[in-house]
Amino acid sequence: MSCAPHSLLLPFLDVFAQFLFTFPLLLFLVVFAQFLSSLFLLSFYFMSCSLNSSSSTSLKTVLTVSKTVLTVSKTVLTVLFDKKRTVIYVFFHSGQHAF
Repeated sequence: MSCAPHSLLLPFLDVFAQFLFTFPLLLFLVVFAQFLSSLFLLSFYFMSCSLNSSSSTSLKTVLTVSKTVLTVSKTVLTVLFDKKRTVIYVFFHSGQHAF
């Protein structure tokens, strides 16, 4: 049973192509979520100067949620960049190139 060398590379190419097409969309969504979260953080920070102390719990809740969104976005970006590096490493260091 003989296998052509390029047939072993096809699964890697498929994963690589799918990831390259979905990566920009995921990156845009994560960066957009970070932008919105930062915007909410800034707006509520400046609004807190004019608010009285009775609404401090809702302000703290919003700030906590915004910080959580920023943390999750940062984690997703880190995982995406690590995954992209891993896929590229596997593709280029598999020893079997289609070119």
